[in-house]
Amino acid sequence: MEREESFNLRSTPKTVIYALILLCFSLYAIFHLGEWNHSTSYPSFLHRSEEMARIITSKLSQTSMQHQQDKQHQDQLQNLLEQHRLKLSGVKQELPKETGEKPVDQISKINGPLEKGDFLGPKFKNFKKILYWNEVFGAKDFWLGLGQEPFIEAGCRVTECYATHDRRLLPAERADAIMWHLRSNDKSLPEVRSPHTFYIFWMLESAQYTYADLNTYNGVFNWTMTYRLDSDFPRPYGSIVFSPNVSAKTTAPKNYAHGKTKLAAWFVSNCHTVSGREHLVQALQTHMEVDIYGTCGTLICERKDEKSCREMLEKDYKFYLAFENSLCVDYITEKFFEAIKYNVVPVVYGLGYERTQIPKGAYIDVMDFASVQDLASYLLYLDSNDTAYNEYFRWKEEGYKVFEDQNEVYKKTFCDVCERLHEAEGGTVVDVNSNEGVHLNKSRLQIQRPEIKEKYRKVYNINEWFVTGQCISPNNNERLTSFVHGMCIAATRWNSSRIL
Repeated sequence: MEREESFNLRSTPKTVIYALILLCFSLYAIFHLGEWNHSTSYPSFLHRSEEMARIITSKLSQTSMQHQQDKQHQDQLQNLLEQHRLKLSGVKQELPKETGEKPVDQISKINGPLEKGDFLGPKFKNFKKILYWNEVFGAKDFWLGLGQEPFIEAGCRVTECYATHDRRLLPAERADAIMWHLRSNDKSLPEVRSPHTFYIFWMLESAQYTYADLNTYNGVFNWTMTYRLDSDFPRPYGSIVFSPNVSAKTTAPKNYAHGKTKLAAWFVSNCHTVSGREHLVQALQTHMEVDIYGTCGTLICERKDEKSCREMLEKDYKFYLAFENSLCVDYITEKFFEAIKYNVVPVVYGLGYERTQIPKGAYIDVMDFASVQDLASYLLYLDSNDTAYNEYFRWKEEGYKVFEDQNEVYKKTFCDVCERLHEAEGGTVVDVNSNEGVHLNKSRLQIQRPEIKEKYRKVYNINEWFVTGQCISPNNNERLTSFVHGMCIAATRWNSSRIL
């Protein structure tokens, strides 16, 4: 393909036209000045013509220099654009001729200023580009960040990735991955989809609070990033890891019950939930004392001073009710992870704790009891027996550590995305006659695309995977309805797998 001349001098530059007009005007003035001086005592025609000649020569010299500067500026701008493989808006472009020549990687025309460190240039040739298609509760960067820096700061093993939300700079068909949040106000999908682009379903809210018909999106997504442990990229609200702590084992046992004068506390603001947790607490209060802080209770602890609230909880209370608003497999939120780092025993109401690496002796599961009365009786027993109560803190002395910082967990998850994008590439393929995208159909552009290994080619029936059979509630489970309202059920342990 011949090199396109975006700037040329085949048409006369405006600066030259201006110079010619000035010359004609000057000659006309000189002619009339000569006639006028012939009948007066003013300086001669020769003197006037010499003076005007000097003026004209100076003007022409300035015009020539300006033209050279303009040409130099145009050349510099053209070199810059070619470096980033861009075309100026409004300049006629020629499409590649179908001559069998080696295809060139071209992109759509981009208007407006370029971002600093534009990632479409050769410097970022080997980078995988991630486009945030919508937003996460107002955060356009999906709580991760923009550019390459987040991958470097997270200590990723592979850092050649770049994230942006700017669709002008990274059209959807050019992205290697598109992040899409179900709960965003913008539920649109790109009009153009390239076969090499991975669509990632992002969701941290429970499957009972989707507020959308997920059947609409069946066959769209290749990967998932949710709270579910079987996601392609699990994104839990926290984690607990084991690292043997020899020094802790040699210290004297601690009495975690010392100084605690109250039994159980619950911090809550949502008083009507599909899990029916509010009914469970009401039933529990008929057997033991539970202090309720927040909108649903009578006690106040300002959220703006959350640290002080947690310290008060640790100092005064033996138990904290970590009851989820939804009962969906693996939906274990910050309610649990924020509480467990303090010296208080969480009483949990949720699904999937037995599927995690959380030590069983770190919490009390409501679903281990046949009735709310049995649960209350056990908590009252622990309140009267410090030795038995302290057993629920043994895991802390054995070397387990809590990571409740969601950002840290999230960053590590995004490291996996970057690494997987590089793993999925099996080489380079040229799409010549593909019908996959309008960037090929209408413009006949030939574009180099990374070939995707077959084992990475899949799409989800996202409704079946994320919603079907994943949650329960008192509204659709008679056994659970009886339990949360204080009735006695079969005296056997029940968990998420048994319920579902």
